[in-house]
Amino acid sequence: MSRGKALLVMSVIIAAILLAIVAILRKGGALSTGDWAEPTATPTPAFSGLSVHAARERAEDEHRLLIVDATATWCPPCRQMEATTWRDARVIDWIAEHAVAIQIDVDKLPDVARTLGIRAMPTVIVSRGAEEADRATGLQSAAELLAWLDRIEADGESLPDSGLAGEVRYSSVPDKGSANALMRYMVAKGALSSGRLDDALTEVEWLWAHGADQQPAFSAVRRSFLAATMKTLVEAHEPAREAFRGFLDTAQQQIDADRVGMDVWFDWVTLCDILGESSRLTAWYEQHRDADGSIDSGRYWKCHWIADSVFAQLATEQRFSEAGKVYRSPTLPLERQVALMEMIANMPIDGATGTLLRGAMAITGARARGDASLRDSAARLSAALVAAGRDDAAIEVGRFLLAKLDDGASRKALVTRALEWARPLPEHVRWYAEAAEMGSDVESLEPALVAAAGAPSPAPRDGP
Repeated sequence: MSRGKALLVMSVIIAAILLAIVAILRKGGALSTGDWAEPTATPTPAFSGLSVHAARERAEDEHRLLIVDATATWCPPCRQMEATTWRDARVIDWIAEHAVAIQIDVDKLPDVARTLGIRAMPTVIVSRGAEEADRATGLQSAAELLAWLDRIEADGESLPDSGLAGEVRYSSVPDKGSANALMRYMVAKGALSSGRLDDALTEVEWLWAHGADQQPAFSAVRRSFLAATMKTLVEAHEPAREAFRGFLDTAQQQIDADRVGMDVWFDWVTLCDILGESSRLTAWYEQHRDADGSIDSGRYWKCHWIADSVFAQLATEQRFSEAGKVYRSPTLPLERQVALMEMIANMPIDGATGTLLRGAMAITGARARGDASLRDSAARLSAALVAAGRDDAAIEVGRFLLAKLDDGASRKALVTRALEWARPLPEHVRWYAEAAEMGSDVESLEPALVAAAGAPSPAPRDGP
């Protein structure tokens, strides 16, 4: 396998894992469009109740399509489709005439889910004979599902194998009727790696504008992997810059109108980064900050995502003293981070999805990466607070970190960042000595620490 194809496959695997994680994080909750309906106890008439093997035999004998709906009890979009789409009379009539449909719970049938290559829920797979015709991942209304099924029934064409994503043409992927955001992302990556920049731009434009609508969990991929692809495309293809500027202008209009909901805000911040215009963020901060420099109070007290973004940008611009004023309650962002880490660690991830996620988390060292992220966040915040003259708050943040991760690495991170961004406090001298006692390699920090605070000496430990 070529390096380009290997990178493409790896991107797809990571994207699929991210989609699955987002689906689990939304378990039992409400999405941006409102609460999902609960499934009823009445059997869904669209499905035959046959096993996969029996349904396939019947479909082949009767020359019908085979429809497999892969679902899970914890999946909100699955529950929505169960309560609406699959009970729509038009869908039931269409299946009765053209197909044999079955439903599988991926947690109860993990081997079947693995064989079918299920990576996120809901996934609907349509087969003709022994060949898969198409699959759709994500919520579909009855009208969308029927339009997609009609297209499959009418043309009898199959989508190319995902391993050939770089050769899939735009016209081969439906615009509506199925959630093919992940497939189209593969198309975009393939086109970009093979130098077909116009084709890549076509796919990326569609994905940014519509991908999350057809596949809600794609919003996570949209602002991470897709954004990285867009940034690469901007650097290589001038028409991409012009196209993405249109998206940025639209987002900027909403920001200027003070419509700073989470989706609008992150779209704007992401597009600013893609186009190299993140200074717009600090300009916004200068216009909207409170008298004390904070941004997590007053009008925006519930909008923690704004404060997080502003802090990160000010730090990037090395405006450390201003960054140290952003949070009125400095430990709150760390408390949110810890709560998220604990939620992920305690997720009930059983069955096929659980197997996928546990493997992914083990491979990527998710826990260790989470701890490292918390260390970095706390060290950056503590140092910025020192730069802002908020010494007591800086020490509070350091102690919060050590209450969670009482090790030499955490102490070293606090001292290192304070020396880089501000100045050491007596508490940093103590943390330095303790890190050395714990066996951390901190000798390289000693010259700067001595110059700034005098020769470090161990201090008695009376708590973190």
